[in-house]
Amino acid sequence: MPDDAPTTMRPEAEAVWEQYQRIVGEIFTWADGLSDAQLNWSPTGKDTNTLGNLISHTLGAGLFAVTDRIGGQPMARDRQAEFTAPVTREMLNQRRADFDTRVRDTLTTLTPADLARVVSPPAGGGETTVLKLLVYTVAHLSQHMGQVIVTRKLLDGQP
Repeated sequence: MPDDAPTTMRPEAEAVWEQYQRIVGEIFTWADGLSDAQLNWSPTGKDTNTLGNLISHTLGAGLFAVTDRIGGQPMARDRQAEFTAPVTREMLNQRRADFDTRVRDTLTTLTPADLARVVSPPAGGGETTVLKLLVYTVAHLSQHMGQVIVTRKLLDGQP
């Protein structure tokens, strides 16, 4: 769904949506022009990830938090595969389209009561409000955006 599509979102949800779009747009900008092989390149070092896996996880984490935990739409998610499975540009583009549609649709339905509703965070271990989970998710996705930028810079520095 285009960024400028009319919306009936609550201001809080719209602010979150704008941040999600900023983050997703930025990670895809840093992946522009890369081949599938480059998307699957990993820097040397312990616990490093490919650009493709970081992008896949960023989209998966946002989708899961918003659609499953907040929207109550069960989502089959293989978090481990987000970090290990090879990716293609086509797969990432498809996942982005799914993210855009499902996350926007869920955010559009939120009411003031929903923002105060208690939910279980994606990592489990307690409860939080929908509003706090939305803020946490912006921070989490931003963290991975930074990792995407650093990984692309490392890739560009390769001989």
